[in-house]
Amino acid sequence: MNMSGKSKEEKERLRVELVELERRINAKIKMICETHQKLPYDRLAAGRDLKETYMLAISYFDKGNQTGLNEFLRYLREKGIKV
Repeated sequence: MNMSGKSKEEKERLRVELVELERRINAKIKMICETHQKLPYDRLAAGRDLKETYMLAISYFDKGNQTGLNEFLRYLREKGIKV
């Protein structure tokens, strides 16, 4: 996805979607901590990786770094996340 050809509304919709997905990940992490669920390390690590990825993608979006944002969007699609 090349962001340079997108309209302002499409870009804002993408940012809102990224922020919403980050919020959902944070809520899930909080729930896991509060219920003292025991999860395998690989699942915990994958969750942390996704959280950091969304934070960086939002940061790149805010800074206008199209190359970095496109890289992260491709990475998220490879992980099976629809953006």
